[in-house]
Amino acid sequence: MIRSIPSLHAVLHCFVVFSLCAALARQASAEQASAEQASAEQASAEQASAEQTTRPPDIVVYLADDLSATDLRLYGGTNIETPAIDQLAADGMTFNRAFVASPSCAPSRAALLTGLMPAKNGAEENHTFPHPETLRLPKVLNQLGYQTAAFGKVAHSRSARNYGFETIELKSNIPAVRESVKKFLQNRKDDRPLALFVGVSDPHVPWPSESTPESR
Repeated sequence: MIRSIPSLHAVLHCFVVFSLCAALARQASAEQASAEQASAEQASAEQASAEQTTRPPDIVVYLADDLSATDLRLYGGTNIETPAIDQLAADGMTFNRAFVASPSCAPSRAALLTGLMPAKNGAEENHTFPHPETLRLPKVLNQLGYQTAAFGKVAHSRSARNYGFETIELKSNIPAVRESVKKFLQNRKDDRPLALFVGVSDPHVPWPSESTPESR
């Protein structure tokens, strides 16, 4: 039997078809790889966005002693300039229905750190403290996944240690407190959201050694 030899035209035609199919296959493979990469990047971005959205916000509580809301420009005060406080308000959250639970130091701080009025937490008179069994805000924040830190005059006297803060420094000198907070933030490695409490004694004035109606 004599086999027929394919013509050159037929061979070239098959070669062109084969090359075209191979090129189309490579293009489809590249497009699929690109789509898969884009999908993975989108999924990663969505996950990062979701994590950022669900991550609790950092909390900064700055306590000033005997500072009235009406002293601040934020609430209409005109006597002093408060640029740092104004910036904190611009970057954070402002309240216009927040009031202290007591005009005295210890009860007002205890109310803030327990969420209970003085009659409930036990710190009704000045220089008193909450009942030992009273739940405290820093412990709740710890349970919610926060790192908690207290610098300066946050709780009354030196009782911050009794509230469950993870980091505590009780310096009272304002420049020293500022430097301690700065170092803490610079050296911080904790990935948890931060609840930072900072307290200073200003603008509280020193009490005179003897106070009489005539000296007031």
